[in-house]
Amino acid sequence: MKIRLIIVLLLALLLRVYRFGQVPVSLHGDEVGVGFNAWSILTLGVDEYGQKWPIALRADIPPLNFYLTAISMLIFGKTETAIRFPAVVYGLAMIVGVYFLGRKLFDTKTALLSSLWLAINPWHIQVSRIAHEASLGVLLQVMGTLGFVNGIRKPRWLIVAVGMWGVSLYAYHAPRLTTPLLILGCVWIFRKQLTGKVRLWLMWTGGVFLVMMIPLMVLVVSRPLNANRLAGISIFIREATLKLSRQEIPRSSKLATIIFHNPLVVYTLAIGSQYARYLDPTILFFDTSLLRYFQVSRVGLFYFWDIPFFLTGIYWLVGQGKDRQKVVLWWLAIAPLAGAITLGTPNVGRSLMLLPVWQMVVAVGVIKAWQRWRGVVVGSGVILMFEVSFFLHQYLVQSPFEFAEQWDYGMKQAVLFIEPRENEVAQIIFTDAFKQPYIFLLFYGDKSYSWISSVGGERHSFIGYKRLGKYEFRPIDWSKDSQLKNALIVGSSREIPPAVDGLQREVMSPSGEVMLRIVRT
Repeated sequence: MKIRLIIVLLLALLLRVYRFGQVPVSLHGDEVGVGFNAWSILTLGVDEYGQKWPIALRADIPPLNFYLTAISMLIFGKTETAIRFPAVVYGLAMIVGVYFLGRKLFDTKTALLSSLWLAINPWHIQVSRIAHEASLGVLLQVMGTLGFVNGIRKPRWLIVAVGMWGVSLYAYHAPRLTTPLLILGCVWIFRKQLTGKVRLWLMWTGGVFLVMMIPLMVLVVSRPLNANRLAGISIFIREATLKLSRQEIPRSSKLATIIFHNPLVVYTLAIGSQYARYLDPTILFFDTSLLRYFQVSRVGLFYFWDIPFFLTGIYWLVGQGKDRQKVVLWWLAIAPLAGAITLGTPNVGRSLMLLPVWQMVVAVGVIKAWQRWRGVVVGSGVILMFEVSFFLHQYLVQSPFEFAEQWDYGMKQAVLFIEPRENEVAQIIFTDAFKQPYIFLLFYGDKSYSWISSVGGERHSFIGYKRLGKYEFRPIDWSKDSQLKNALIVGSSREIPPAVDGLQREVMSPSGEVMLRIVRT
């Protein structure tokens, strides 16, 4: 069985490193932000704002992935490979973790199938090829749960459980909600086995978990509410969620106002609506072209092939599953909650917790179906092979051409062109049509916080800077900016018309479209 697991890992590695430097087509702003801050911490011990050894970076982002990326940069240097390499490690480690957790909750056959389905899953392949801290958070939740299940018989494993669960709070935002809920679920499901020595270990390790939360709680309490990320995206922001209900109150009776327009009802409906959006069949199985960082046309986060086996697995777990296997059902239920309490279109990084146990349920369904309808399972393999092949074609071949703009393609090329010329002009205006243009300048322009301190800067209200020395980051108003004297202007093809005087360069996408125009006035 170990040989089979190694084969699964080799397949997973191939799917995660093939064309590693070309797909996705470029690093997006958040990835570059991880890279610059990791390098700054490694070399200067400060982040882009000058904070020493911070526990929240950029727009209140948890720190763990930045520090692990700093280790990667110590090995690979200040490179794009160093930024994305940790994601490959997180992905492979999660496959191993799912295998061993599957063995504890089910059996070896289910564990191996679970790891195989995870290895070929579109969502997991993508998140394992980009610098996205969500996969680190879920990995730590898997390892924490594995430690807890082992700790039922060997209490010392509870130290591992608490350590992994505690550290997950510093990996990504979503575990700050889902990890405590996961712990409560595990304690309840295994409550009959938490006796004697195990209970004593659980009590003191629970205290360790609370201690690990202290720096996070101090950070939240010590900062203004608008400086905490959740305050900007929470569904509990009264102005956003209660607005429509407040408009309806004047047309409602007093009784209707009490029953239908009280905050409890309004918030419950809003959370339910968002929860359902994260389970939208379109994005789960058919198309992710509108999902940030997971754009692949006509392919979902999971394969359509999964559906009958997933439903079969759920049916079996609900009706015949053992108590310890109920962890999987609880995990599935809480996975979308972090996204459900936030506003806006689904950000599926927040619901990534669905991934590892989804594969377990599908594996259970396949095994149960194999016992009764072996020919159906064998025949469905053709559908699975087609879907896997179609995803790889869409992702590796088509997506670099279709989604270059969404991946901020052209920003690196623009910086490499203008940075050597910055001393030749009085000012440089850089469009913010692509998010976080300043971070591309800092990373690819080989700047540092020492440079920021020397030239001065003006902070952006949300993230980063809107001015650094002679660089200004804002929308381009060509009718006015074209009148500037001795300036370099970097604008999108929508902001700067073609064939203008002083055109220095056009940055083209892989499909031949103009992404940016660079003009000297």
